[in-house]
Amino acid sequence: MYTVVEDHSPYYICYQHPGQEEIVRICQEYLVGLKPVDRFTHHKVDPQTAQRIADLIPIGQHIPIMLERVSLFITPPGVYYPAHKDGVDHRCSLNYAVKILDNTCPTRWYADADVLPHYTITDPFQDNRSREARYFRPNLHTPVCSLITQPGDVLLFNTDIFHDFDNRASRHERVVLTVRFAEPDQHYFDKIKEKMFGPDTLENKREAPTF
Repeated sequence: MYTVVEDHSPYYICYQHPGQEEIVRICQEYLVGLKPVDRFTHHKVDPQTAQRIADLIPIGQHIPIMLERVSLFITPPGVYYPAHKDGVDHRCSLNYAVKILDNTCPTRWYADADVLPHYTITDPFQDNRSREARYFRPNLHTPVCSLITQPGDVLLFNTDIFHDFDNRASRHERVVLTVRFAEPDQHYFDKIKEKMFGPDTLENKREAPTF
C-alpha cells in the first residue's frame, strides 16, 4: 500500500500511496476558488471537501482523521515562518505537496536544547497559535534535519519537534495540505510510523529536485 521514498525518522518519512494524485487534484481545484493571500494562511477546507480527502487516505481507515482540521497551508513568496511546534499537544501530521514550483523553500527541524534556552515559547492557549519560539533567528542555529519538499511528496511529518520553513527566496506561492488525526495528542510519530510501515523502514536517498 505504501512505498517509502525517504525515511528520516524521527523528523519525516516521505512516501507514496494509491489515491494521492486524486487528493492533490481535489486540493488544486479547491485553490482556484480562493483569493490570493499576502501572508501565511491556514485555510480549513469545507466539511464536504475534508470528507472526500479523508476517504482517500489509507491510514484513515484505521485511525480517524480530524475532519475539522483538514487544512491548506498557503505561503506566499518572500515569507518565513519561525521555529515552532504545532498546536498545544499535536504530535504529527500527514502533509501533501499541493503546489511546489521551485526548490528554494527548506523545512528545517531544530533540537530543543538549541532553542529552549534562548527564546520565550508562546502560549497556544493564549493566542490560539502554535508553540512558537518568539523572535527566532535561524542564522544562529544549526538544524538537525532539513527537507526540500518536492511535487508529489506525501510526508509523515513530526510536528512535535521545533521546525520552521523559509519561502523568502522563492517567487512562488507554496501550498501544502496538512491532515491531523483525531485525538492528536495520542498519535506520536513513532506510533503512526509503525502502524503504517511496520517496525523497519528503508531509507532511500534521492537527489535534489530540479525545476
